[in-house]
Amino acid sequence: DCYNIYADPEKIKFVIETFVDNALKYGSEKEKTEILIVKSGKEVKISVTDKGGGISSENKKYIFQKFVRPDEFLKNIVPGLGIGLYLAQKIIKKHSGKIGFESQKGKGSTFWFTIPVTSGG
Repeated sequence: DCYNIYADPEKIKFVIETFVDNALKYGSEKEKTEILIVKSGKEVKISVTDKGGGISSENKKYIFQKFVRPDEFLKNIVPGLGIGLYLAQKIIKKHSGKIGFESQKGKGSTFWFTIPVTSGG
């Protein structure tokens, strides 16, 4: 089957790169980072999973805000501004999609987004 996705390719590329960059920064060097693309119903879901330190429960509610980093400890070790996920959320919402994550402290994180698809040739 073939499906069309109406999206700005550069912006969607930015979102995927943000997820992958974060997984590589915060993930375990000994574990693989997993990228999945799955079509379900009228949407495509793209997810990136790492087996890193995860995000603490108290920080989860802030993760898509500007200048937020998941762990105070990592701010001094891993470079970044904490703006990538904020921008990713804005981009996916403009594409009528959804964005989210699952994470458990010490077990890693999965960041995902969905965007609508239409049947195509």
